[in-house]
Amino acid sequence: MKSPLPTLLQGAMIMMMAVGMTNHVFIIPALLRTSGRDAWLCIICSAPAMLLLLFTMRFIANKLGDEPLDSWIIRHAGRPVSVAFRLLFTLYAVVNIFSTMYETMLWTRINFLLNTPMGVTSLFLMLVCYRASSKGLRAIANTAGILLPLVCLFGFTIASINIKYKDYNQLFPMLEHGIWPVVNGTVYVMAGSFELLLFLLLQSGLRSKISLKSLLILGFCILGITFGPVIGAIVEFNPYEAVHLRFPAYEEWRLATVGKFLSQTDFLSIFQWLAGSFLRICLLLYVTVEMWQIKTDRKKNTTLLFICVVLVLIGLAPISDVYMHQITVDWLYPSNLALLALAAAGLGVIAAKAGRRGDSRGQSGQQRQRPRQQQRQQQRQQPEQS
Repeated sequence: MKSPLPTLLQGAMIMMMAVGMTNHVFIIPALLRTSGRDAWLCIICSAPAMLLLLFTMRFIANKLGDEPLDSWIIRHAGRPVSVAFRLLFTLYAVVNIFSTMYETMLWTRINFLLNTPMGVTSLFLMLVCYRASSKGLRAIANTAGILLPLVCLFGFTIASINIKYKDYNQLFPMLEHGIWPVVNGTVYVMAGSFELLLFLLLQSGLRSKISLKSLLILGFCILGITFGPVIGAIVEFNPYEAVHLRFPAYEEWRLATVGKFLSQTDFLSIFQWLAGSFLRICLLLYVTVEMWQIKTDRKKNTTLLFICVVLVLIGLAPISDVYMHQITVDWLYPSNLALLALAAAGLGVIAAKAGRRGDSRGQSGQQRQRPRQQQRQQQRQQPEQS
């Protein structure tokens, strides 16, 4: 008996962990150095673009139905467009997997494992991610369901403990250097938030379609978890000190003390960081392999293992942190935004054309989907029968 499909809530939890790792940790240094005191305004300014993305995703999801995204693109736009989409997405996923791995291992070496080579820690991380992603979407969803509540609990805990250090007067005055720092910083917020587009790649593996309500709640949560570390860094360290911090979200943990006898609580940040990196890498590995519709489990596992080994080997190269950070800030995040925005626009156009073509191709597509829909209905009924 096959296991039932993950629920929409579990899919949203995966996205919160994966996208939240970007918005809550990775983009914060770039955002603070670009916008300084006005970094929190960038999050507000990104909200209209986020809403536009969410409504576009709902329109695409409605046209997509239960069909895998790649098959849907082939049916409505042709195989060349599908191949181009797969190649660009594979490049995007592999680069971001490496960036996540590198940032995580660098943070680990700087703060905890000073004498442990990054190659050793990255090897263990990628092996765990390979194992989880090879088990499929349900394993990733179950893991997210366990880890996300704990991550949120620790996040609210640190926000509450550090209230005594916060000076909200540091948020003002606004726009002291003009509007352009806010405009430039908004690019980084949107680069992280637009990763919600990956949710469309999971829809065919979920029990129900993505709803507008779920997207709006998810988008609100993503903006909320971006606000936390940005405002926290400004009001706890002041904007002039915050711009010099390499990992502001972690430094906030180092301030926290509980009573007179517990002064080191940053060990909880290890759990938060590794949980987010783990699920982000697992998600990108999973959707990369699924996008190419590899049939057998053996070929899927071989492909996953190949990607992991190659990235670990690349990580052994003597890359300077300053150089890597510069590439990430100047090239990776703007390129991510451009690619994701282009993908959202392209999928929106395909969905609009698919709706205007009438029922001739739509009926053939529905006929091809019927066996899959019947299988999904059987999987939904399995928990009830058990």
